[in-house]
Amino acid sequence: VLRREHVFDSPVLIGNNDTTVWCECEKCRALDAPEAKGTRGERSDRYWHMVNGLARRVWKVLPEARFSAWAYQDFWYPPRRVRPDPRIQVVVSYNNQCWRHAVDDPKCPVNAKFRDIYLAWKRAGVTDVVNRDEIGAWDGNGSPGCEFLPCETVLPRNFAAYPSIGCVGSS
Repeated sequence: VLRREHVFDSPVLIGNNDTTVWCECEKCRALDAPEAKGTRGERSDRYWHMVNGLARRVWKVLPEARFSAWAYQDFWYPPRRVRPDPRIQVVVSYNNQCWRHAVDDPKCPVNAKFRDIYLAWKRAGVTDVVNRDEIGAWDGNGSPGCEFLPCETVLPRNFAAYPSIGCVGSS
């Protein structure tokens, strides 16, 4: 049961489990854009169809609810046919990001893909796109992102570069 106290200041994140196993029924496959087959945007239309639908159903009951949704795995890139609702924040979860080089370092081939993903969202006209900066300090238990250190010089450079690629912040 949805209640007003379930609405928080920060958006509720809609995302999948850490798997690229999707339903392969005819109805679900029909949502995929054929021109995206084999790309990291192959499931974007299917995913955003679901996200928009879930959000619309909740907004009927709780119009003030806020949502964010992953751009992840085989749906990093924007959908081709479905327009993400502009009230939903996009959280790019690009786990391959290089933490040795800033995102705007032209010599880093890993972060070239990072920039490409963000610029695609920018070209698609989506304006509320943030990065899931997965960083942390070692706590002895393998806290998330601890292996990305040292990033203490790269992170501030990334924050400064984000606006140039269409990223409005960090999650």
